[in-house]
Amino acid sequence: MNDERERRRLPLFWILLGVIVLLSAGYVLGSRFPAPVVARNPTQGSLSGENPPGLSENIAAETADSQRTPTPTTPSLQDIQVDRRDFPGGLIFLSLKEGLYANLFLYHPESLAPTRITYGDFDDIHPAVSPDSRSLAFASNRGGFWDLYLMDLDSGSVDQLTHSPAYEGAPTWSPDGAFIAYETLIEGNLEISLVRVDSADEPLQLTNNSAADHSPAWSPGGREIAFISTRSGVPKVWLADLQNSEDRFRLVSQDPEGLDSHPAWSPDGSSLAWASNINGQRGIFIASMGPDPQTARYAGSGDWPVWNPGGDTVLAVFETPNQQFLTAYRAESAGLVALPPLLAPGPVTGLDWADYQPPSPMPIALLQAATRTPPPLYQARTETPVAGLQKRSVLAALEDVEAPDPRLIDDLDEAFQALRQATARSSGWDFLANLENAYVPLTAQLPPGLANDWLYTGRAFAANTAPTRAGWMVITQELFGSEIFWRVYIRARFQDGSQGFPIHEIPFDLEARFGGDPLIYEAGGALMDGPPDGYWIDFTELARSFGWQRLPALLNWRTFYQGARFNEFVQPGELDWREAMLSLYPPEALITPSPITPVTPTLTPTRTPTPTRTPTASITPTFSPTPLESPTFTVVPGVLP
Repeated sequence: MNDERERRRLPLFWILLGVIVLLSAGYVLGSRFPAPVVARNPTQGSLSGENPPGLSENIAAETADSQRTPTPTTPSLQDIQVDRRDFPGGLIFLSLKEGLYANLFLYHPESLAPTRITYGDFDDIHPAVSPDSRSLAFASNRGGFWDLYLMDLDSGSVDQLTHSPAYEGAPTWSPDGAFIAYETLIEGNLEISLVRVDSADEPLQLTNNSAADHSPAWSPGGREIAFISTRSGVPKVWLADLQNSEDRFRLVSQDPEGLDSHPAWSPDGSSLAWASNINGQRGIFIASMGPDPQTARYAGSGDWPVWNPGGDTVLAVFETPNQQFLTAYRAESAGLVALPPLLAPGPVTGLDWADYQPPSPMPIALLQAATRTPPPLYQARTETPVAGLQKRSVLAALEDVEAPDPRLIDDLDEAFQALRQATARSSGWDFLANLENAYVPLTAQLPPGLANDWLYTGRAFAANTAPTRAGWMVITQELFGSEIFWRVYIRARFQDGSQGFPIHEIPFDLEARFGGDPLIYEAGGALMDGPPDGYWIDFTELARSFGWQRLPALLNWRTFYQGARFNEFVQPGELDWREAMLSLYPPEALITPSPITPVTPTLTPTRTPTPTRTPTASITPTFSPTPLESPTFTVVPGVLP
């Protein structure tokens, strides 16, 4: 009878079991491997001549990607309105990085597409137009070291102004055009010096402080130079009074939480603009510098402000985790956009705005630069799929790379090796020869929280973190909305000025959490005392040149060191995480079986334990060593004992 009852139950049991299996499989496929949040490219206009879309479209794209969330202390981006008046005239001088090198460009959003005016296997950065708009000062390493150069804008000829192996950059002109102030590295520390343009006299050192002093901006009145200094502990805007040697330096910005950068004077000298990072929000602030100074007011989101020649508009660089845009604001009204964000074709490494019109015809030197095009950084080579087989990504070995599994998908191994070679050339050491991880197979388990990591897709790599403990790698923290990203710098092997660039930001020390201070532990670390000395390579920017993007930190990064993910870089292409996994694995490989409880549990008889008598303890003999009898020796004459 019992057997008959069990046979009747079996069909119902297997039907229910099948339904549960199907539901479980759907749940696993849909939720066990969700795509992580990855910054996508906003669909915005570019500098290449496309008509810029409306600001509402830009805001929608940015909001969808959760790349920036305004704080209550600044106007919401949804409330910003676009000023439809004509964009101011003049021309914008840009330093844009194309591939491995930065070139100088002329540009205007309405009248001139980006036009290259320098070209070569070197970097030209920090353009600054003279007051008469006849000369352009800029920094360049075209001679092997960072020096200042002057370009005659009428002829295109270039002359070298400074001749020193030490770094020199960020030039700014005096109102009469006779002097240039600039930042320079002196004994490993950033200072500000002055040099006469038409003389071979030695430069004059304006600052001499253990803090970092950089980013000078000469006032139109000629008496003051605004600059950034960490002498108060964090980067702030300071003024140097050139006519007062007793009490020369004065603090301008008063916000205790702001990290300031790039001061810029209005053409009439009545206002000073600068960028400030307040709780992760980068904004442009403008302060009146007249007899009755006022509190700095917010102008809009962005960094690196410059004024138009008329003094009514401020141009700025707007940055997302892996891209940069140009935008502009009307100076008289907070948040009034004059230029909707335009995608820059490469990272911006300096800009200026001047009342300048190029001669017609343009000088031959400028025309030659305008016709040049940088070659591609590498050529991807992929294997031809076997006929009749479903095309899937193929893993390729990374030669001479140490990692648990040194492989990436075949589409990206050339991009990695090209980045590795470029890093070795620019830094002097093979940073990517040893990796913490490359491809991670499904059979390997990453730490908790990384179950859906991009390393499983074969499209990412994690650099070795050991150089951080040796002082050869530092990171800076960058907030975009609610997400935290990191910028990685590696130290140049040769510290003679022939490699790398000084760091202006203060790095974040993740190792400080282990120092015993509970507040620092809860914060996940602490800022270092100041920018590190010497020359460094911006590895994050270099990786971006080859298509590798950084990832945001996990929410638990403050207590989970690996959750910071500062060392991981990915090339997602147009795929999300799940699509990338399916390009490498069949869907069945992503299904993880889950234990299923039977619908009708069957009782299993359990043997009743039978008590047994506990044996009586008996005395165990104790082992006692028996001393050996000492041997006796008989002395035989003539024989040694």
